[in-house]
Amino acid sequence: MTVRDTAVAIADDLRRGDTDFALRMLARAVAGLRAAADDDLADYLAEPPTTGDRRWDTLLAATVSRECRLRGVLAPAWTRTEPLTSWWFPVEDPILTARTMQRTPIDLSVRDIWLDAKALETV
Repeated sequence: MTVRDTAVAIADDLRRGDTDFALRMLARAVAGLRAAADDDLADYLAEPPTTGDRRWDTLLAATVSRECRLRGVLAPAWTRTEPLTSWWFPVEDPILTARTMQRTPIDLSVRDIWLDAKALETV
């Protein structure tokens, strides 16, 4: 599942109001990037279409940027996005806010997105 495929799947999920499945698609993209062969990275990382939601576009870009950094490869230019205009918690749970903020990867928090890194993992 390429980043382009992921954006299309997330857009479909968002149209249906299924943010849980949208997060699962994002986690699948992370797993795919981690497993992709070096020769396949250019195709895998091609600029995706919009998801239809700036927050999700930014989350996708921040997540791909993080994975590239962890893998030691240059992130594509499209991943360099501006922070959101206000904080966003893709998974809202007021009781877990402080813990979520502590466990959010820097690549997301600098864009005002707060999401526990475990949400980006597949089981």
